[in-house]
Amino acid sequence: MRKTLGIVRVAEDGKKFYKPDVSDDVKPLKGKFFKTLEDGIQYKTYAKLSGFEVRKSIQYNRKDGKLKQKYIACSREGFKSIAPMDMLVDNIDKQETKKPKEKQNMPSCRCGWLAKCIFEITNENNYAIYAFDEEHNNPFVDEDDIPLLKSSREVTFSKKQLLFRVSNNNIGPMKAFKMMKELFRGFDEIGATSVDCRNFKRVLDNMDYLKRRGTEGRLGQDYLKRIKQYGFIDVANKKDGPLEWTESELEEWAKEVAGDTCSCSINLQTTAK
Repeated sequence: MRKTLGIVRVAEDGKKFYKPDVSDDVKPLKGKFFKTLEDGIQYKTYAKLSGFEVRKSIQYNRKDGKLKQKYIACSREGFKSIAPMDMLVDNIDKQETKKPKEKQNMPSCRCGWLAKCIFEITNENNYAIYAFDEEHNNPFVDEDDIPLLKSSREVTFSKKQLLFRVSNNNIGPMKAFKMMKELFRGFDEIGATSVDCRNFKRVLDNMDYLKRRGTEGRLGQDYLKRIKQYGFIDVANKKDGPLEWTESELEEWAKEVAGDTCSCSINLQTTAK
C-alpha cells in the first residue's frame, strides 16, 4: 500500500493536486527575509521533508548586472527539451555518410510540476521570498523512499576513506557497499547507495589514471596543437626565413623592445660567431 505524503485536493475536472503536510516552521512563507541567499534556501529542507527534490532555475538580473530574482523550482518542473532535427533534403546525404554519434537514451523525470519559490533582493541587500507555489500536480515519493532522495544521500569522508582503502586491496565498490551494510547494521543506515559508491570509485580511477599518465606532458601537447605558427622576417636584410642572431644581439634586441625591467625566457637556437 502506497504511503501518500501530503494533503490531496481533487479539482472539479478530476485532477489531483498535492500539498505537503509539514509544519509552518520549515515552510518558506511569503514575506520572510534572509541575510544571504544560502540562508534563504531552506526550501531544500522543506522539499526533503515533503518528499521531492529541488534545483536552481532561472534568474533575472538588474541593468547593472546584480541579481534581482532567483527561482528555486522542483526537479520535475517543466519538460525535457527535444533537439531539433535537420529535415532539409540537402543535408540528408551528409547525415547518412557520417557515422551517427551514439548517445545514451536517458529517460526524463520531468512532468511539468509547477511548484516553485522565488527569492528577490531588497534595497537593504537582503533576500525576501517574493512568491511561493505550494501545490504540486503529481504525488510525492513514498515515505520509505525519502532516504533515497539525492538530498538525503551523501558519501561522507569516512565512507570515502573506506572505499579508498579497500580499493587498494582490489575490493570493488559493490563488495565495499556490502561491508558498509554490516558496519552500519543495514542498508538504510548507510546514507548512500551502491551507485554513489561506484561513482566515487570512478573518480578514484580517473585520478589514478591522470597521475600515471602525467597531466603536464599531455596538457603541454594539447597547448602546442592549439597555438598558431608564426614566422619571422628580417626587415633590415629583407629576407624571409629563420633569423641568425648571436646571443649578444638577442640581448640587445630584448632590452630595446622590453626594457631592463622586463625579462623573459625564450627557447631559440643561437649561432655563435
